[in-house]
Amino acid sequence: MVPKIYQQLVEHLPDNFYFYALDPQGYFTYVSPNLCQRLGWPEEAFKHHYAKLLTDHPLKQQAVKKTELALKGFAQKPYLVVVRHEDQSLRWLELTETPILNDQGEVIGVNGIAQDVTQRRVAEESSEALRHFYKTAAELALANNRLRLKDLDSGLTSCLRILGEYLNASRAYLFHNDLIARTWSNTHEWCAPDIPSVIHDLQDVPFELFPGLIERFHRGEALVLEKLDDLPTEMAATARPILADQGIRSVLMQPMQIEGELLGFIGFDDNLQEREFTDLEQALLRLAADNFAATLARYREYQRAAQARDELALDVIRRKAAEEQLRLSASVFTHAREGILITDADAYIIDVNQAFTQITGYSRDETLGRKAGFLKSGQHSEQFYQKMWQNLLDNGYWQGEIWNQHKDGRTYAELLTISAVGDSHGQVQHYVGLFSDITLQKRQEEQLQRIAHYDALTGLPNRVLLADRLQTAMRRTAREKSLLGVFYIDLDGFKAVNDAQGHQAGDYLLANLAERMQIILREMDTISRVGGDEFVAVITDLQTDT
Repeated sequence: MVPKIYQQLVEHLPDNFYFYALDPQGYFTYVSPNLCQRLGWPEEAFKHHYAKLLTDHPLKQQAVKKTELALKGFAQKPYLVVVRHEDQSLRWLELTETPILNDQGEVIGVNGIAQDVTQRRVAEESSEALRHFYKTAAELALANNRLRLKDLDSGLTSCLRILGEYLNASRAYLFHNDLIARTWSNTHEWCAPDIPSVIHDLQDVPFELFPGLIERFHRGEALVLEKLDDLPTEMAATARPILADQGIRSVLMQPMQIEGELLGFIGFDDNLQEREFTDLEQALLRLAADNFAATLARYREYQRAAQARDELALDVIRRKAAEEQLRLSASVFTHAREGILITDADAYIIDVNQAFTQITGYSRDETLGRKAGFLKSGQHSEQFYQKMWQNLLDNGYWQGEIWNQHKDGRTYAELLTISAVGDSHGQVQHYVGLFSDITLQKRQEEQLQRIAHYDALTGLPNRVLLADRLQTAMRRTAREKSLLGVFYIDLDGFKAVNDAQGHQAGDYLLANLAERMQIILREMDTISRVGGDEFVAVITDLQTDT
């Protein structure tokens, strides 16, 4: 049975919102039944102190601090906590907590609203991972575009650095295989700070020390080891000591093949922890392996042509290299799920991808040649854009949330990253913008804010918002030396209406009364519902005290 004081609030909450209440010591006094169902917990689980229900996630310390502040009378903005479902899976909840005050202004508890944002968090993490993937793939494509066959070694090492930093790896490396001598040799290596180089120790390593690995690579299969215990049985005896001596705890190796020929493999390892390599990480490694294989094959052709002094063959090889890199860059640009736009140095759009047209509603032809600012929604000041461009000029980078306008006139929120692209002399040639639509997320945040600060029945400000507006009005009154009026309104005979006509009639009366009071008052004034039939009005800018 839902207590009467909470029944109205619980009935008006959306399906994925849950209500709870704490006493002054932080113990639960009420929890929405649907929250118990959502987490798979029995009601008895909520008889403990709130802090015992939180996992040992890094957010726990912040969550405890936020609730303690609410218990001291300070309303809190929404914040995240992580709890564990009965099936041991993790759930993300966004909490908004409001102190409950008695007539003397003393805190007698906290009302909280929880929203299950697990799906949103998973989507955000997936979106961030994809954004990172495409950003790295684009950076890798750019680095490959700059590869010169005459300076291949430094170029490949630069590409390994990009990949190693993306994977947060300890080492990234290339191995060449000699199928006649049946050995592998480490030809290129990148190491994270404080990680020692081992390239000189890994020359002419016999295939026999890794039984079955060359056959696996010929089949195009990667070797993925989250821990050394995952080594295939046939490799464990001979391969494990070699990997352990290098301090390796996890490793990922991807063969480099072109037209059925195995050239070697690209690998990454982690010396600090055992870890899982995600699908996106493995996908980027496959992309890199294919690209490196093509580059190495072209380099081999280049060497042969150079030895034969065949200038025509060299020109063909260079052209094929350029075409391959352009194809890779175009593939990343076209298939990205985030919107991408490219402008010249003066911010005129020179290209957009398909995701851009889907999010904005503008076709590619309608967009090219226009200033990027044509998407402005009018919700940001000129100072906002000036600060953005100043940051771009100073740092070559800007990231933030921004509201733009769709072709059909509606506004949408996006998470936008803008990067400046310079030439070899550091002069900006282009700007690249990468963005995703976060409108749904922002609308949910607005809905939660409204639930936290407005009465569900009447739509009037609640106690928390009233206190904030009253403080603002008092400061303004003191500054302008004007007068302020505060009126307490209590409805006589309201209980009789409820008893005689029922709660539905009482709710109808309260909602209509609230609407009429809002009409009577000025826009600068505030009318708040602070109890069942109690209202408070704050009237500002009074000229006399009569």
